[in-house]
Amino acid sequence: MEARGKNFLKVTGIIMIVFGAIGALSTLISFAGLSVLMQTYAALGMDTSMIVPGLIISAIGGVLQLAAGIIGVVHARKPEKAMLCIIFGVLLVILQIVSGVTSLLVVNAQGSSIVTTIISMIIGLILPVLFIYGGILNKQS
Repeated sequence: MEARGKNFLKVTGIIMIVFGAIGALSTLISFAGLSVLMQTYAALGMDTSMIVPGLIISAIGGVLQLAAGIIGVVHARKPEKAMLCIIFGVLLVILQIVSGVTSLLVVNAQGSSIVTTIISMIIGLILPVLFIYGGILNKQS
């Protein structure tokens, strides 16, 4: 029997691999330049208390997205592995919401645009939701 959600899982999985790798790499670079980043924020009068937690969430998100992408591509044709894909998708949704809430707290502290932060959070939910949808279609196969 053909897995119905294989294309959703494969396409979103490939995109997640690319973005997860970029995210993890950029977070590592940010950690490497953490002292400069902290000094820059402080010099601009910005709150530095959320930088390290934000980078940790970003690192976890990048690695989790990379892992989910690999799992999605590898198991795209296996309906019996659909639940694993759904679980990873749900974890990514939760992490995106936590990241969005954290960003909103920083935005409120900095006086930046809340609308931009909310739009960014919604865009960040698109891939995980499509990934979950692909897993659900596979589970129904």
